Amino acid sequence: MKQLKRTTAAALTLGMLFTSVPYAALAEAPVAAASSITQSQAEEIARKSVTIPEDFKLQNASFHDAKNGNGPFGRGSVWMLHFIKDGRYEGGQISVVVDAAKGTLVNFDFYEKDDTTVENAISREEARKKALEYLKKYAPDKADLVKEADSPDQSYMYGPYGTKSVMQVFRFERIENGIPYPSDGISIRINGKGEIRGYSFNWTDNLQFPKMQTSIPEAKAKEVFKNALNLQLQYQIVRKPYEREPKDAQLLYGPWNSYGPHGPFPMIDAIKGEAIGMDGNPVPTTPAMELKPLADKPGAPITTKEITKEVALELIASYNLGLDGYTLENVTYDSYQDRQHLWRFQYRKGDPQNFKTMNMAFVSIDAKTGELRELNRHEYREGPGEFPQNPAVSSEQAKQKAIEFIKKVMPAQIDKLALNSAADEKMNFKMGPYYSFEFVRLVNGIPNNEGRMRIGIDPNTGEVKEYWGAWGWDEKLNYQPKTNVISAETAKNKFAEKYGLRLQYIPIYENGKTPYEPGKPKGVALVYAPVINGPMQWINAVSGEWVNVWGEAPVEPAEIKDIKGHWAEKQLQYFAERGIFKVEDGKLNPEAGVTRGDMIRYLLLSIDGPRRIVDKATFADVPKTDPNFDFIEEAAARKWIDKDTKNFRPGDILTREGLADLVTTVLGYSKLADARDTLKNHFGDVDSNGKYMGDIAITYALGIMTGWDSKFNPKYNVTKAQAAVVLAKVIEQMKEKQNYPYYISK
Repeated sequence: MKQLKRTTAAALTLGMLFTSVPYAALAEAPVAAASSITQSQAEEIARKSVTIPEDFKLQNASFHDAKNGNGPFGRGSVWMLHFIKDGRYEGGQISVVVDAAKGTLVNFDFYEKDDTTVENAISREEARKKALEYLKKYAPDKADLVKEADSPDQSYMYGPYGTKSVMQVFRFERIENGIPYPSDGISIRINGKGEIRGYSFNWTDNLQFPKMQTSIPEAKAKEVFKNALNLQLQYQIVRKPYEREPKDAQLLYGPWNSYGPHGPFPMIDAIKGEAIGMDGNPVPTTPAMELKPLADKPGAPITTKEITKEVALELIASYNLGLDGYTLENVTYDSYQDRQHLWRFQYRKGDPQNFKTMNMAFVSIDAKTGELRELNRHEYREGPGEFPQNPAVSSEQAKQKAIEFIKKVMPAQIDKLALNSAADEKMNFKMGPYYSFEFVRLVNGIPNNEGRMRIGIDPNTGEVKEYWGAWGWDEKLNYQPKTNVISAETAKNKFAEKYGLRLQYIPIYENGKTPYEPGKPKGVALVYAPVINGPMQWINAVSGEWVNVWGEAPVEPAEIKDIKGHWAEKQLQYFAERGIFKVEDGKLNPEAGVTRGDMIRYLLLSIDGPRRIVDKATFADVPKTDPNFDFIEEAAARKWIDKDTKNFRPGDILTREGLADLVTTVLGYSKLADARDTLKNHFGDVDSNGKYMGDIAITYALGIMTGWDSKFNPKYNVTKAQAAVVLAKVIEQMKEKQNYPYYISK
């Protein structure tokens, strides 16, 4: 692949970016409360509990004290200690949290750049044995009070600066009266070498757990659960990895609002047999939203041409946003391709030197339509913003004001906007109380999940306090037609079947100051609730199939029929599980050739570097319609590919010598590969004066590519199995070199 442009290996070392701060030079150590352990004691506990190598030095220490017991990690007071290796963050980091009152280990995270390998990671069962050993070591008094929770077999962990490691994660839940209490427990993370790399201990004292009484049958709980499911037929924008712009919106069944600490699903009181909320009180079974547009037809648009700053200011004045006394401080114009053009205005009122008198307001106007997109206030207020007991403006009056305001600032959209009355709220914030109303955008009479708007009305004055308008709208999307949609009952049955219920204890809370935060814990309830492992999935309302956040069928662990016993089975399985290799009909076709375009995609998905959006194609034979267009354009931007070459030939099968060339370029060894006279040729079928000899010599020396029978076979096609092994080794080399994408010369 001699279209690859030779670039200088990244000479900028991380040591130039980070300064080693000796412990003696740290700021004065924080002072703990009299009843807490000292920093020295906390460090001693950390070193006794966690094996901290000698080359890891204490970088900083901080003491956190929360009188209400609601501090970091749910503790009243903790010491947080941070160690780094050789004075550089990228070499390795260890963070340790110690309970300052009890002197016990609460949490630690250990990262080291050569932490694990893709090829030789231990098995799940081997990792489990190690996890149990560490459990008994770090929490011997709790080891018999917990049980391993069901969880995905493997977690793909991301280290600092984009490095990746295969980690096995184990969660041990607290068990009381033979019933799990998942809010408490111990998590342990094991690397591919069997070493502990993470530990988290969470245990609440003085809890009263309800004794196991006669509970409702599980079948009854499932029926209540199904009836309480608040599934909404809605449009969800499909966002696929490396897609330049979303193109489609799927018609899905899924939850619209959350039920509290257990996410989008209701919890069923196991004694009373009713759906409850996070406060333990019954929650009403609400049907799907009945949404009616604000008008039968659209109003006249505010403008038909792009507006100037002066016109935008005139519109702001006409919208009566309560900006009297404010001074305009800053104006910016933002444009995003051809879809979003905004005038942004920043206002100030009061003395900028006195935060108690300074108020800020931010307003955004759509430059193409004149519609209001945002009104955001930052206002200082003494004391809590309690909602008045006898407001001057009633809830109904506020609602009408909100509707009239929407009609004024978005007249051309009122036939597509509906008030979601189920979301009406009274909000108490530091800046003051207000009524909050939600409007949603309708497409084909169906709400768009991302087309929501919020408006806040002051209960004392009737003024608009806050407004967030339709950021998720995109007129260019292809909306899935509303035809042959499955029924809501069918969708509920599918959800109830997929997310089975488990009898468990959950914490319940007092009511908080706002709907978005719970109050203090007040007890424990026995409930039936689903256990969710992995990302939430929704149902496509037309096909009835499950889809993930990308709008694609979720990757399910499946047996791959054609790699059992294959010499590259482990690597092929690894990349298939991460969606980098696609499994079709249960097969990977490991001996199939890999195209040049596909190899670029494999590399970028494996190292997960920055993503660029490009409008103009660099290569004549790689149009925007090419499935690897964005990957190839990014590779060109990183100088993996010579932009001056007319054609890239994305569909050609990659040769072994071309892969060697690509690998040395990605790793930053291009200049070294050009110095062929200094490198040894190990293969009889490789020309010592040929243009690829240096690349082959380097990849052989690094153990990334090998040959057989003293031959390299440079002209042979690269198979998917070979690509998998090379990818695994490139990942390890990038970690060794600390050669992260943003260090590659531009």
